[in-house]
Amino acid sequence: MSTMRLIDSSDSEQVTRYNVRSHYTQRLVLVAALCRELQRHPDDLVGGRPQAALNVLNLWMVEAYDLPRNRDIGYQHGLDDPRLAEYASHIQRELELGTKVCEAYFMLFTADTQSDYDRDRTRIRERLDHYVAEFG
Repeated sequence: MSTMRLIDSSDSEQVTRYNVRSHYTQRLVLVAALCRELQRHPDDLVGGRPQAALNVLNLWMVEAYDLPRNRDIGYQHGLDDPRLAEYASHIQRELELGTKVCEAYFMLFTADTQSDYDRDRTRIRERLDHYVAEFG
């Protein structure tokens, strides 16, 4: 079985399509991993597997988007790229809903009070339920 190999001399449209799909698919895999870990470990939010999944996503985003290190990640970053809708629309909705889960989970780490923490946990659960309802 042969695989298609895209090189600079290939059709530039196909190279762009491949690169954009690859980029957003990688991101989606990391977002989905966080969502799965939140489903499996709903009571182990700080210091557990969900936090590890978020950390991997953060590292990927810093590298992929050349973001400043040691700064908060804007999880919506890059979702407004028109190439996402053009070349990877089949994963756009899942990426957007999963990103909302990531944002809600990140906010948990900024909670100053128990009521903030409880509110953030509720928001995570709501967004995760919405994600799971559509994408399992």
